[in-house]
Amino acid sequence: MEHSGSSILLVDDEAIIAQAKAQFLERHGFSVSVVHDGKAAIDAVVVEPFDLVLMDIDLGSGQMDGTDSARAILERRDVPILFISNHIEQSIVERTEQIVSYGYVVKSTGNAVLLNSINTAFHLFRVQQEIREHAESLATSEAKYRSIFEVDSDALFVSDVQTEKILEANPAAAELYRCTREFFVGMDVADLSGEPEATRSVLRSPDDQVGDVPERMCLTTEGTTFIATIRNRRFKVDGRSLNVAAVRNITDRKRARQALLLSEAFFSATFHRGPLLMTISEIKGGTFREVNERFVAVTGYRAEETIGKTSVEIGLIAPEDRDYVKREVVEKGRVEGIELELTRANGKPLFCLYHGELIKVNGQRKLLSLAIDITGENRALKAQSLLARELNHRVKNNILTVASMVRLKSKELGPGVDLSDILNQINAFVRVHEMLQSSESLSNVAIRKFIGEVLGVALSSRSGRPVTIVNNVADRYMRWRSALNVALVVNEIATNVVKHGFAGVAAPRITVELTEDPEESGMCTLSVCYNGSDPPAGLEEGAPSSYGLQLVNALVRQLRGAWDIERSPEPRFILRFPETLRENAENT
Repeated sequence: MEHSGSSILLVDDEAIIAQAKAQFLERHGFSVSVVHDGKAAIDAVVVEPFDLVLMDIDLGSGQMDGTDSARAILERRDVPILFISNHIEQSIVERTEQIVSYGYVVKSTGNAVLLNSINTAFHLFRVQQEIREHAESLATSEAKYRSIFEVDSDALFVSDVQTEKILEANPAAAELYRCTREFFVGMDVADLSGEPEATRSVLRSPDDQVGDVPERMCLTTEGTTFIATIRNRRFKVDGRSLNVAAVRNITDRKRARQALLLSEAFFSATFHRGPLLMTISEIKGGTFREVNERFVAVTGYRAEETIGKTSVEIGLIAPEDRDYVKREVVEKGRVEGIELELTRANGKPLFCLYHGELIKVNGQRKLLSLAIDITGENRALKAQSLLARELNHRVKNNILTVASMVRLKSKELGPGVDLSDILNQINAFVRVHEMLQSSESLSNVAIRKFIGEVLGVALSSRSGRPVTIVNNVADRYMRWRSALNVALVVNEIATNVVKHGFAGVAAPRITVELTEDPEESGMCTLSVCYNGSDPPAGLEEGAPSSYGLQLVNALVRQLRGAWDIERSPEPRFILRFPETLRENAENT
């Protein structure tokens, strides 16, 4: 296939439909990445240069639609966009025509039409690029030969090599020397120089030795001086030898350079010997380029083992925290006052207030990170001052997550369908924020209490006989992100068990256990056991088709874990995932 190997960003809020499309395109040789909303699509094209964007127009109620997302993408990257939609209304089609796009495909037309439209979009984009490049080439060529004196920003002089008299000067020359253009005609070139003998020496050099003068003192008609660089070029017109001199005022540049040298010296001293933990790292890869003395002293990581590696690789920060900081900085240009939990070289925790900002170093974007160590006694006070801002941010992101799950589920729903499982999921999000708000810690929740409350609400919402809950979860603390994912897994499994697993059971019972592996540090095992009928055969071997167990699979992947089923002596869902259970909420 002509475009085999090309990368495609597929934007579709329907996860199952998107997965089917991705598999079809991958079978035809494309590399496909899938996102489910407009903001994620914009973030994705900033990070990766996709060859084509396949954009659904309707991305769900309350979300940025496909046309707005396409506009934002085109502001950031020149990439062909092919719209897909179930809509055939003229008003919808007209919306896409206002954007530089490369086609509109109705989903119901089938994969063959989609594949042909993709190839056509690639072809149209290539043709458009060739037209644009040709037009730019013509414009550049025309500009070179169009009244060069009228457009060049340098002061340009044409002089006769033999007489050393000025024949013509451009408007920039008149402005620089503070006179009219006619004033120059017939003047000796050396009269404009503060070093006339050196200037005459250059003018009288053989043609092949006339070149650039790096610095020369020049005079204005008002008697003031400035420093300039001069580029000389010889050419012949009708046998007459002419010289073109381009004079550029570099007085301000020299002053700026001197100021920059002072600024660089000041920054270097401030960076390397300042009281804050400071680093400079790459935006895209995240590798460290510079670390200061305070960073080495507080974290225990030596500069030579840090430079060239990422904060995740050396174990300084959790991957999800690094991803969060990167997203915020790329989107907003800076982040301020975030509380982060880091890990020192000796394994002990380091709590800090973090500030990150995009800077430019030699024209390249870098991340400047500054942190204040608040591990000591003032940590609780500083954390409380950040509580409202951080909780608001987390609530916002969680509500967006819940909204996404509701949209995914809504396509399966019909009249009279029970939505209590979705409401239970929402309750889990609400409850975790209530626990964080009432706790001294912004990072950890009591996992036994949290799972017990979420599970109790979930089962109490189901009609029928009461279900006994046996809570054998360890009385420990867990990071709130991991705790939320674990609670959602338990909620979904328990809900499915109540729906399908207790037919004919007189006294239904669900037992939940969560323990840390005593033989493998940093690994936890979650067990959900019940005294009912076995789950469907083969469930642990293939991809589940139901929404609920698809959600379980997604959550398990997010936990970086794996799950299995034991069917004897009683059915048991088992999940193993990397996590450390903590004795105290503060982890100090």
